[in-house]
Amino acid sequence: MPAEQHVTLNGHIARFLYRDEVRGFGIAVLMSEGERHVVKGPIWGVEEGEQVAIVGRWVNDKQYGRQIRVETLRPVLPVTAAGIEIHIARARIQGVGPKVAERIVARFGDEALTVIRDQPERLREVEGIGAKRAAAIAEQLRERLERSESMAFLHGLGLGAATVRRIYTRFGEDAVRTVRDRPYSLALHVGGIGFLTADRIARSLGVVADDPRRIDAGIAHVLSEQAGHGHTAPVLDVVVEGTANLVSCSRELVEQGVERLVAQGQARQVEVPNGGATATRLATRHLHDSENKLAADLARLAQSHAVAMPQVELAERLELAAKALGFA
Repeated sequence: MPAEQHVTLNGHIARFLYRDEVRGFGIAVLMSEGERHVVKGPIWGVEEGEQVAIVGRWVNDKQYGRQIRVETLRPVLPVTAAGIEIHIARARIQGVGPKVAERIVARFGDEALTVIRDQPERLREVEGIGAKRAAAIAEQLRERLERSESMAFLHGLGLGAATVRRIYTRFGEDAVRTVRDRPYSLALHVGGIGFLTADRIARSLGVVADDPRRIDAGIAHVLSEQAGHGHTAPVLDVVVEGTANLVSCSRELVEQGVERLVAQGQARQVEVPNGGATATRLATRHLHDSENKLAADLARLAQSHAVAMPQVELAERLELAAKALGFA
């Protein structure tokens, strides 16, 4: 098969040959339709035995031969009773093998995973499973289910493997709730995600163009860009105009957004002298408070009673330093 040929496969992770959870990199054996494939790349957040869907390319490794370089990988939860039975049996849960998995599915059918996640106490309805064992099984399997559902949801938004990993690493089990309820917070808390990516995610989740959350996030983005160019308190009109262009809405809606952020304490609106008049400027709370603290510290130092170094001693020290360094 030619190198770099595109491939899409469904299968399960038979075993890991190497994994680095910190970097989010792994090499694993994938079993798909009875065939064994070595896959490598952003393989993380899944365990041995889990069903996955991968997209990647065939490559010819000089040392290890033909492999699949993974571009995206997402867990796939089974929906049929037969698939669920295999999933539970492969989950490597202590005390749960093929026989127990068979009994669980025989009792709950294709609702087995839902029961384990939402009504774990019902596992006691299965022969041979008591209260303590039911709790242990439910806890271990539920963790895997929640992670798999989160991964599937995030990948379903069209996000790349690296982005999904950063989101899940930052928010953990709250990842889905955070993305659904506060999608623009991703731009603030997840490295590599800016306003445009957060906005694309939000719009795909149904956030409308004039949603106050979108406008407020646009204002924060413009303020951040201005700060990156050294403008810690840009002229208000610049912020309003820049935001209106960014989110394609009226200036009036942006001005309402500014009022919201100021009222919430997230931004500071200040009047700055400007050639006999005043100019209205806007700053984030953090930069505004930091600049005020810096000014106060400088004023305190200027008014301190520290003894100034005598000029004659300073001159002597400069001469010694010049000799030591070999230049004036």
